Amino acid sequence: MKIHFDLQGSYPDCVPYFRLKNLSTDYMDNNFLDRCETMMRKHAEENIGQMMLFELADIVKSVMTDVNDEVLAKIDAIEEENKVEHTLKSYETSKHVNFTQVNAETFKVWCDEYKERLRIEREAFVSDKDTKLTGRQLFEQKKSTFEDLTLEEDNASSVVEEEAKDEAAASDDEDEPFVYDRALYEACDDDEDIDFD
Repeated sequence: MKIHFDLQGSYPDCVPYFRLKNLSTDYMDNNFLDRCETMMRKHAEENIGQMMLFELADIVKSVMTDVNDEVLAKIDAIEEENKVEHTLKSYETSKHVNFTQVNAETFKVWCDEYKERLRIEREAFVSDKDTKLTGRQLFEQKKSTFEDLTLEEDNASSVVEEEAKDEAAASDDEDEPFVYDRALYEACDDDEDIDFD
């Protein structure tokens, strides 16, 4: 809807001229426009002497909001009706569908077919990388050629044993009491006063 105002020189002491134009004829008819104009004229005559353009536009806005709410309610009702009809039609068509009954036998047949299909797909996509042996597999196949090599576990245990021996030797040194050698300190200057006790 569109409102066109023509203001006279004596406005706001007179009712302004205005026209309503219907931009959506699907939702509003001429009777609706007449009712809006009547409401606006009545309000304008009550408010002569005051600024009223905003209030007149607000009247049209509130009427349009009511119309929009009615239209949306009708659209929602139509959509709900279509949804119910669609559900009923889909139920009618599903009555004629024949489903396979699932039991232990049919599931086993399906499962075997599925596993076979997966096996075939895996074989189709096997690459050279998948068929190569890993280092561990090569080692286990040819152990005799690698007998002179020592495993890291053996090296690790020997390192641990050596560290334990070093710690034992260090702890033996700690058990001996510390002894001061007075001869080392007597060679120093006599100015220093050293207390050995």
